[in-house]
Amino acid sequence: ETQRGAIVSRSGNGRVPNLAGLAGALLGAQSLWSIDGFLLQVAELRHHGVGIWTDAHQVRFFGLDPAAVLTAVLEGTVDAGFVPAGAVEAMVASGEVGASDLHVVVGQQILNRIDSPFAYSTRLAAPGWTLSALSQVSKEIGDQVALAL
Repeated sequence: ETQRGAIVSRSGNGRVPNLAGLAGALLGAQSLWSIDGFLLQVAELRHHGVGIWTDAHQVRFFGLDPAAVLTAVLEGTVDAGFVPAGAVEAMVASGEVGASDLHVVVGQQILNRIDSPFAYSTRLAAPGWTLSALSQVSKEIGDQVALAL
C-alpha cells in the first residue's frame, strides 16, 4: 500500500486556489518528520516553485493526529493543512465535517488520477510501511522475507 499526501484548504477560501497560492500562506502540518503529513507535500510544492521555508508565511505543527490539522483549517487558524490522503474522507465518513467543507488542492498534472480512492495533492508516494533488518541478518534471509511480503 502506498501513501500520498493531501494539501487541504477550507472550501471557498480564495486565499488558496491552487498550489502556487500557498506562497505567503500560513500552513499547518502534522510533524516535521511525517512522510504523508508534511514531507510529500513539501516536495510537491518545491516542484511548483514554492519553497516551504522561504515562501510560506509560517508553518505550524499540530502533532500526529490529522484531525487537529484539519480542525485548524476549518477554524481558519491556518490557510491550508498537510495531511495524509484519506484524512478528509475519514472525517467526512465520521460526520465530523461535511463533504463540501474542505477542498483538496491539486496540481494540474494530477487532476485525472484514478489510482487512489482518496483525493491527494502529491505526485510522489511513499510505502505505507517500511521494513528494515539488523546488520546481523544475512542478505539472503532479508531477501526471502521481503519476497514473502
